[in-house]
Amino acid sequence: KSCLEGKERLLPGPFFAAPPPTFIVSSTGDDICPPARHADQYVKAAEDAGVPVTVLRGDLGSHGFGLQDFWAAPCIAWAEQLGFGRNQ
Repeated sequence: KSCLEGKERLLPGPFFAAPPPTFIVSSTGDDICPPARHADQYVKAAEDAGVPVTVLRGDLGSHGFGLQDFWAAPCIAWAEQLGFGRNQ
């Protein structure tokens, strides 16, 4: 299968498939996937579909900044607020 197959479900438009609550990190310093052309459009489509979206956006470095505490810690806190990672 191609990862492009069904991409219309990931882009704003009539076939967009609403995701679950979403945490997105995007860097304005990313010249490969600039937020204005990628993350921002996805965020808008998700919000328009009524999906709760948390966005961490700023000059966070170039593309591929990897797993770093500046975004991982807020993401973990976000996931815990949704009930993930808690002992029952």
